Amino acid sequence: MTHFIWSIPLNGRCLIEASAGTGKTWSIVSLYLRLAIEEPCDVKSILVVTYTRSAVAELRQRIRQRLTFLLYSLSHHKEELLPEYEWLSKLLLKRSRSDLILSIKCALYDFDQSPIYTIHGFCQRILREMNFDSGWLLDQNVISDSSDVYEFAVIQTMRMFFNPTYWPTKHDDYSLCAFRKFLNEYPNPKKIINFMKPWVFREDVVWELPIIPKISLSDLLVDIKINRKNVLSILNIDTITDLQSKICRGSFSARYYTDTKISNLLDVLRNSMLSNDIFEWKDDFDLLTYPTLEKHLKKSFRMVSHPLLDVISKLKCSYSFLHDWFRYDSARFWHLLTQKVQQFLDEEKKHRRVVFYDDLLRSFHNLLSSKDNVALYVAQQFPYILIDECQDTDFLQQNIFRKVFCLPNQFIAYVGDPKQAIYGFRGADIDAYLDIISDIDVKRYTLTDNYRSVPDLLSGISYLFFNKKDPFIFKGIEYYPVFSKKKSSLLQDNPDPPIQISFLPSLLTKTQALIWSANNVAQKILSLLLRAQRGELKWVNREISPGDVVVLVHSHYQADLVQNALRERRIPTTKAHQASVFVSEEAQWIILFLWALYDPQDATKYRALMMTPLIGLSVDELNYKSDLYKNFSQKFPLEVEKLHYYGLASVFYQFCDTYGVMLRLMKIDNGRRHIVNLFHLIDILQSDWLRCRDLLTLIHEIDKRRDDAHRGYVLDDYRLRLDYVDNAVLIVTQHASKGLEYPFVFCPFSWSVPSIASPYPIITRERGGYYCDWGSSKYNERVHTYEREILAEQVRLLYVSLTRACEGVYLVLGNYKSRYPREQLFNAMNWLLMSCDKDYSDWLSQSKLVYSDDCWQKWCDDCIGVSISSECDLATESYFYVPNSGVLPCNVDLSNRKLIDEVWHCSSFSKLWKGSSHHFLYGAAQLPAEKSLFSPWDSFKIVPGSRFLGSMVHRVLEVINYTDSLLWNDQLLHIQDEYKEYSNFHPYIVDIILRHLPNWLSTALFPLDISLSSINANNRFHELDFLYSWNPGCVYDAVSLLRDHDWPVPSISDDWPSGFLRGVIDVVFEHDGKFYIIDWKTNDLGVGVDDYSYDSLEKVMLNEGYGLQAMLYVWSINLWLHKKLPNYSYDVNFGGVFYIFLRGFGEKLGSGIWFKRPSNDLIMAWKEFVSSGKTR
Repeated sequence: MTHFIWSIPLNGRCLIEASAGTGKTWSIVSLYLRLAIEEPCDVKSILVVTYTRSAVAELRQRIRQRLTFLLYSLSHHKEELLPEYEWLSKLLLKRSRSDLILSIKCALYDFDQSPIYTIHGFCQRILREMNFDSGWLLDQNVISDSSDVYEFAVIQTMRMFFNPTYWPTKHDDYSLCAFRKFLNEYPNPKKIINFMKPWVFREDVVWELPIIPKISLSDLLVDIKINRKNVLSILNIDTITDLQSKICRGSFSARYYTDTKISNLLDVLRNSMLSNDIFEWKDDFDLLTYPTLEKHLKKSFRMVSHPLLDVISKLKCSYSFLHDWFRYDSARFWHLLTQKVQQFLDEEKKHRRVVFYDDLLRSFHNLLSSKDNVALYVAQQFPYILIDECQDTDFLQQNIFRKVFCLPNQFIAYVGDPKQAIYGFRGADIDAYLDIISDIDVKRYTLTDNYRSVPDLLSGISYLFFNKKDPFIFKGIEYYPVFSKKKSSLLQDNPDPPIQISFLPSLLTKTQALIWSANNVAQKILSLLLRAQRGELKWVNREISPGDVVVLVHSHYQADLVQNALRERRIPTTKAHQASVFVSEEAQWIILFLWALYDPQDATKYRALMMTPLIGLSVDELNYKSDLYKNFSQKFPLEVEKLHYYGLASVFYQFCDTYGVMLRLMKIDNGRRHIVNLFHLIDILQSDWLRCRDLLTLIHEIDKRRDDAHRGYVLDDYRLRLDYVDNAVLIVTQHASKGLEYPFVFCPFSWSVPSIASPYPIITRERGGYYCDWGSSKYNERVHTYEREILAEQVRLLYVSLTRACEGVYLVLGNYKSRYPREQLFNAMNWLLMSCDKDYSDWLSQSKLVYSDDCWQKWCDDCIGVSISSECDLATESYFYVPNSGVLPCNVDLSNRKLIDEVWHCSSFSKLWKGSSHHFLYGAAQLPAEKSLFSPWDSFKIVPGSRFLGSMVHRVLEVINYTDSLLWNDQLLHIQDEYKEYSNFHPYIVDIILRHLPNWLSTALFPLDISLSSINANNRFHELDFLYSWNPGCVYDAVSLLRDHDWPVPSISDDWPSGFLRGVIDVVFEHDGKFYIIDWKTNDLGVGVDDYSYDSLEKVMLNEGYGLQAMLYVWSINLWLHKKLPNYSYDVNFGGVFYIFLRGFGEKLGSGIWFKRPSNDLIMAWKEFVSSGKTR
């Protein structure tokens, strides 16, 4: 049967809807062949527009190949073997063979001039050709990275307009305070830049300001002033103690209403009411309002009343109106700032002679609108237009093509698939595609044959979308029947159905579910590869290998989780999320290499280089007396002499050859990936070196490109190279996978959903325009539109993910614990299988998801290609993959490898102290493989020790509010977000710390009679730094001095390196006029109570050198207090030093606490020792 593509009329406008795997690119190329041969027309008059430059390159290649093969077949009379045979047969009846061959040769001859562009490239060409009409400057450049110009415009705006005089509402008691509050929320350009980015580049944004508050601002401020004075007067009378006793006697929740909390709250309230800042109001004051009291009132108890509660409740209401005024003025102020930023942007672009890509579209559209002859000129030049990926266009682009379609016999073919419209974040507008569909002059065609997925896989996917009315939310996006033309390439039948489902264990938090899913999918991939190794699965013409597997993720964090899980099982893997090579691990090594070249006499710099995998020395091997160390320190400075003669690349390759770098890297995990990235970096940096010949400039360039990559700007030359990667499991983002296909696709996070918090302001699309709503009367309606967009995009992303697979797809689904009950309503699988007959509006109106497992089972029962996978053992096994080179991966001690956080600019005490059994490398310390062997209900004692754990606990005890447990959960979630990027993060640690915090903070700091919870934030200081220089032997003298005064330090040798000693004191707090030091320890000393007794801790302090560390802390604080307190006296103002071993702290009085105060004689002797000049 002849394909309809060979019979489409080559005039007018048509739309070809091409579902995934149905041959979209093949259809475009076929239309191009018809235009070039059948018409025939000059290829320079056939305009092809696609979405990306990589797609341009692919189309050029595919068209050239088809033309070449067609020429060969016709020349050798072999056209009957071609899929175009029927079309060619009809052409041969009308034209001679020689004539067709001549047409093809002409097309190939002129093909290098064929106009195949991105939409921006096409606009730029016309603007240049018509530069007199368009005003295009021939020397201006198009830049894809607008960040520098944008940042300049924001800074200029802040300099000139960040002033209270520009605050919209003028009032003596309000304007200055409101502006100060605004400035506190957005204190620096970075926050301003990130906040404005969603709308500042859009000139078509319509601003919808909030509704003007109904209450007069003047009257409101008068009420607030009066009530603040009333609060102060009530707080100063004796009846306030009566109120405290009433609400703390047990009628209300003890979690919120205790004597200590309410007493502290009243103190804070008094200070706030004395403030001159009219906005001084804390959320904690809500505890003293009637609505909150009623919420926490226990059953069978009466509500209390008090004048203070009356006034606080009134103030709470007044401050809600004041917030409305602030929100209203903030929106107007942002409007002013946006106008100024856009003004400075335009001026700076003119000054720099640059334009952005969006400027090209607007300039060309304006040119078409203002000059009637332009559209005719373009139409005559390009009578035939093929538009690829039309679902990723917007109304501005569509209007451009409508304007150039102005001749009677013109031909425009739109090709795309609205089900794959996933680039909304780049400005694509699905409504523009739907507008094409609704145009009655556009003829529609649909490709229905799928050449990618095997039949059972395709039927399982089709079931999801056929059984739901409007599955893609928007009217007009339909799922047409698609028929599989694909036969399995497996040598034998796969005993497993092509779609396999695993379910999350119950009661997991979202973070725990992410980790579990990554490990689960890694185990499934391992099982697949082991079966292939045993010969149970095999392709017809080759073995199944890791390169046949892809894992689709949504974020780089998810990619890291999967990659770590795969590496634990020794499965070769690479990430292909278009990341920059400058954010790779190897870029860190190159930076250290450049620093070592810059100053080869600086031992700290080349030590850092030596501890990277390039040289591979461990901490123990980094001994300046060892032969290896001496050899390197003598030879490496000679490399610098060659740099200016031979160039950076030659020096680096000689360095690799001299020290066996490549052989060493090939023997470690992911070795080939390391080598590819190193060569890639050196290629780029060699070009930079020829331009600047300065190492500091190169280092600065690397840092700048790293920043650019984190902002999402990555040049094509900087993207990770994949063509030289070993046969490895590919990890790719859903967006980057579009247009590609893979034999086996794993989707471990198909249960996950994005953040659903409605942004402020909310930005929505409405008929080609954008609305920036700050709280108008239509705000709630636009929130509904915004949520619809999220759900619709999730469905399209799911469709893209599922349709990448050729042979099989693996999904992880299920329910998890979430702080947001509605979150799982936005999961695409839940919408498709659990919404039943509900439309999207009814579905999203639910307060939470009513979860049911029945829908999954029904999917399996109704589709032969779908099954629920058996549970797998997540214990880490290994996959021994033999690369083509025959080099076997070796088992490598990771603790000797990663040095990113261990650069030796100076030494900490832990690294200086030899023989410490509690010394871990931060980057290398890992939780044991048995991560699931402890639960969130276990004791902190059994959490595996590591420096990572110590760092996290220190961070918790630095950030946490000691006096208000209401804030703990949110504070811990923020800390969890900071640490979850690390591979050794475990979510149960957060739960365990949260359970232990009340005990830690309420335990007495024996021998004092206070607890941590009684220390206000104003009375304590965290993370105080000190830095001392040391000469060889001075540590030995210091220890001898301390031993003479019975201070707990062991005897040591005098073989210590010279350099700097860096330290950080965890906490210093003041109590009754005395200052105390606290150092937190997470050392695992055992599980018994006696293991943390004072005598046991005294031995630890002695053996681990903590006594010397404690003395350094004492002396540092002694110096600090001398500067801080005018009349400082050691006797009067210093209390002592606590070492708190948290695993035993709080089990009984004094457990886990080591406390000591150096005697006056010791302090005087130490002062004399320091004055001698041995340390300073």
